[in-house]
Amino acid sequence: MSKEIWGWSEDQEHYHSHCDTKEDAIAEGRTSCDGDFYVGMGEHPSQLQFAPDVERIVEDMGEAAYEECGDAAEDWPEVTDSAKGKLRTMIELWMIEHVPCTFYMIESDTVEKIEMEIK
Repeated sequence: MSKEIWGWSEDQEHYHSHCDTKEDAIAEGRTSCDGDFYVGMGEHPSQLQFAPDVERIVEDMGEAAYEECGDAAEDWPEVTDSAKGKLRTMIELWMIEHVPCTFYMIESDTVEKIEMEIK
């Protein structure tokens, strides 16, 4: 996880904004919402937690080859643990460089209801 982010929500499911402070999120919520709303703190998750499973990638290759070539490809590919480790590393390096998480996850214990003041 990285730097904390504050957001606001009318339904506690879809949070908006990327505020640096709780106060900023409250201010944005007050100008954007017609009624009560919620603020919560979250963080960007690591994109690596969404990395594809290397075992599944190898299985998919084998299944595709079997569908195309039949029994001739039945035991293909034979991939060592070392080769799977290299594939995993390559995917992770690519993800770090090319697919940063632009979304964030709100930590439920930080959510607070903000009641709109009636004027």
